[in-house]
Amino acid sequence: MPVVAMPVGDLPALLARGGGWVAEGVDAEEFVEAIRSSLSAYGALANPELVDDFQIASVARGFAQAVRMLEP
Repeated sequence: MPVVAMPVGDLPALLARGGGWVAEGVDAEEFVEAIRSSLSAYGALANPELVDDFQIASVARGFAQAVRMLEP
């Protein structure tokens, strides 16, 4: 799963070894561009099983199931 961060605090250092993408700056347009870059690169590298696991419908089903487990 791609990780995209703003260039603040220790995030750039944590992601420096290929753990994700760091936006060039802290404004929204730079963050959007980093997201686009990550998705473009990630799409070529993605494991189809992981991609399926993190589709919004799959995540929503998992969340709903976790909430149901909390009901008395």
